Amino acid sequence: MKVIERLKSIIDKPDPLIIEIGCWNGSDTELFLNAFPECKIFGFEPDPRNTEKIKNRINSSRFELIEEAVSDKDGLITFYESHGAANGDRDWSASGSLNKPKKHLEINPHITFGNGVKVFGRKLDSFTKRKQIKLRMFKKLENLNFEIIWNLEFVIWNFPTERRACGTKS
Repeated sequence: MKVIERLKSIIDKPDPLIIEIGCWNGSDTELFLNAFPECKIFGFEPDPRNTEKIKNRINSSRFELIEEAVSDKDGLITFYESHGAANGDRDWSASGSLNKPKKHLEINPHITFGNGVKVFGRKLDSFTKRKQIKLRMFKKLENLNFEIIWNLEFVIWNFPTERRACGTKS
């Protein structure tokens, strides 16, 4: 079963509130918009190369782009932009990170990272408070190919190189 089909069966609502952390080029955003016809998506993406791609790709009143990184603090933080050639992309921008990359360089030696650039970081708590999104206790679901945490309002899952969060409207 595809990841989006699993999420649809778990969430089982047409109108989830989705917080997408690291939108890259908007491809997952498009999947969410199509899979959940009444969803609202807040998409975090700090890399200006990616925000330009997203703005050109996504035109929906159900999507709000936040040109910030989700972080453990509010304010300026260091973001390591990825570069190099991968999968036909001459300037690979899908592997940016708030942590200085280590293992990524071993697995993907063709990807490089600079010394880091300053971007605005936002704590998820600060964001959800500002948007009046209520969070409840999480319960971890087992038997999935990715880590997923679920409660009545929020689902958070981690792919090997990506982080995503999603929840239902309260």
